[in-house]
Amino acid sequence: MNRAQKRKLDRFCMAKDNPRNGVAALCRCARGRRFSFLFLIGGLLLLSCRPSGGQPASCTTAVNNATVLIPDTVAVEGDESPFFRPDSVAVLSPEDTCVGAARWQRAVQTTMAVAGRGPFEDGGLSEEESLRFRLYGARGKQHRDGTATFVACEQVAPGLQSLCRDDGRYQDDAIYVLRTMRLGPLSPNEAPQVQTLQLSPPAPNPVQGSVRIRFATPERQAVEVRLYDVLGRAVRTLGGGKVRGRHEIQADLSGLASGTYFVRLRADEDTKTRRITVVR
Repeated sequence: MNRAQKRKLDRFCMAKDNPRNGVAALCRCARGRRFSFLFLIGGLLLLSCRPSGGQPASCTTAVNNATVLIPDTVAVEGDESPFFRPDSVAVLSPEDTCVGAARWQRAVQTTMAVAGRGPFEDGGLSEEESLRFRLYGARGKQHRDGTATFVACEQVAPGLQSLCRDDGRYQDDAIYVLRTMRLGPLSPNEAPQVQTLQLSPPAPNPVQGSVRIRFATPERQAVEVRLYDVLGRAVRTLGGGKVRGRHEIQADLSGLASGTYFVRLRADEDTKTRRITVVR
């Protein structure tokens, strides 16, 4: 990179101190490499200097695509359950087909390619179709649909503005800088359909490492999930918060000694208990 290109790159990165513009990490990465300015625009902003985890095999891929920049400052709003921790995010087509996905890491900036419909691909998004987001948790066993908002194009770095869109509608080669994600209502398969507090048997049982604990509440109430030993001593708090509906906890018990333990779900006016055996 010669001096003129370096000056151009510096001007391009003038907004690097604004963490919401989604460009700071790309600029820091590009400055340490011998890329031309045009290659930076055409390549790094679409691929990013950080690994995004790639699209899973179930996602449509295409030559034509757009890019969603996910800064490490993205806020999740709405009725976020304390037991729902997003670990991946996807964009869906109107037919509910995945057209882009990436790992959800709150403290790490990443990018996500969104496939477009072209002459040789018919599974992506068409021009001006809306980007529909879905957040996944518990390694895909839970999900919430989300409504995204984007950083206004006039607030991003000047070099991005010609490619930027902030209305959430698909366009080939466009760049969208995510600002917030508002969670939607419970998914149909997770909607509360119970009349009383429920605690399912932990699985697997016996367990050596990670265990899955599922429970459901008929109404919004404060709950706490704890693990006790045979002497009635609280060994570990597995979760707590004010929730409603069906929820799942993934707990790592690999550090516990072999023996019998009890998972206790305590709500406002009720308690449920399940026995679990830890083996080594």
